[in-house]
Amino acid sequence: MNTTEKQLVVKASFDTILKLTSFSEVLVNIPTYHIKGAKATFKKFENGGLDIKIENVRDVFEKPIDLEVLIGDDIYYIYGLDIVKRATQVSRKEGESMYTGTLTHYGHAQSLKININGNFKNNDTVYYRYITPSYKNAIHYYLETETFSIDETRYRHGKFSFSVDGISLDMYETQYEKKTYLIIDSTSPITLDGFSKICHSVMIAYGLPTATFHQNECYFLNSRDADFANISSMVYQQLRPTIASIYNPIYSNPRGYTDDNDLIKKFGVEFEVIKPDFFSMLCTRVHKEESYATLILLVLEANAASLILKPAGYSVALEKLTNIIVEENKGLKPIADKVLAGKFKDDLKAVLKVYADKITANGTDDPIKILTKNIDKINNPTNRDKLIKPFEIYEIKLNDYDIQAIDHRNNFLHGRHVNMKENATGTDYLEVFHVSLRLNALVNKLIFKHLGYKGWLVNYVKRHENQFSFPIEEELFIEI
Repeated sequence: MNTTEKQLVVKASFDTILKLTSFSEVLVNIPTYHIKGAKATFKKFENGGLDIKIENVRDVFEKPIDLEVLIGDDIYYIYGLDIVKRATQVSRKEGESMYTGTLTHYGHAQSLKININGNFKNNDTVYYRYITPSYKNAIHYYLETETFSIDETRYRHGKFSFSVDGISLDMYETQYEKKTYLIIDSTSPITLDGFSKICHSVMIAYGLPTATFHQNECYFLNSRDADFANISSMVYQQLRPTIASIYNPIYSNPRGYTDDNDLIKKFGVEFEVIKPDFFSMLCTRVHKEESYATLILLVLEANAASLILKPAGYSVALEKLTNIIVEENKGLKPIADKVLAGKFKDDLKAVLKVYADKITANGTDDPIKILTKNIDKINNPTNRDKLIKPFEIYEIKLNDYDIQAIDHRNNFLHGRHVNMKENATGTDYLEVFHVSLRLNALVNKLIFKHLGYKGWLVNYVKRHENQFSFPIEEELFIEI
């Protein structure tokens, strides 16, 4: 074992996390109502969120409340507990004529905080760790990971070191109590606000190659120690549902998509995957450019959408990416020289002026105004040309089916019927499925080319060839 290798410690982190699920009967303090030690039932849901039932209280909580939850020897703080239901239980003791009642409040919380060693604040600069549930230990299928050790157990691969806007991070997956978790560690002190924003950007960027935006819930743990041997505080947050699909464009193992030995021999038994420099650039771009974060989220949402919405989602993503490329290439205007373009428009307007009287006499209402607007827009590319031009810029060849898929963009956005070539498929379902897969491939090729990636992408049009009534004359893996 390399004695200089950083040893990762996760036991203290998971001991803190799992304590949330180890108690069901707890006590709560509600300072605003001067309530101490009220009995309550506490439940944390596996996919996120906390439910609390506060029993036998007389006060009616009319708005979200702050409370302290006593779990074992620790105090957990919940701010803004939403009261979702109230119930009154009425009873009468034997021999008495009067009934008495107790009020029970049912609350739901999306966040929780605990200070273990000291009164830490969100703006304290310490080491932070982000933990979120993952589906399986698969990070090495998408990122070029290295060997590492967790709690003195050594793993052949799985740790990935990179940076976001100059902040160095480690990312890895591990199993604890038969569940898999994705972890991000800061390798230098940082604030909670800065770290949480970076982690959000990393999860979006990681979603691009994996087709999964890990969410549901997360934990932020901090420590004075770089190895997290001692945890100082923890913040729990319920997030939106995870976005997941099978359409990951990158995968290191070609046998995950084919058993054809000739293809394996042709492409190799293992593909190179994303390296730290590329991922650092991608994360930083997502972190600093809202437009790129939005673009990737559009693709992730489209990947997971129903067939009715999927092609429309890809079409919006293609338009978004096109706009980014158009802006970087000065509008892709037919006449790039602004001075020449301006003179050309002025000359056209001069010709229009010569014919103005005749046009007005024989035209519709305001013909000169309409034609003047058209002249002003004459140097703008057509929407179709604008969508196709980026593929020319990045030398991505388009076949007839690709062109048709791009041409159908407006049909999907406006809910119109879609027809491919007559021999394309036998049903409307398969036609839309074919176009959806093709738009997926086009968007992925253009994104990765635009980012400067060099490697292999999975072509899901070819992957699903057996569902179509015609051959897909393309490769299963596309080199970018």
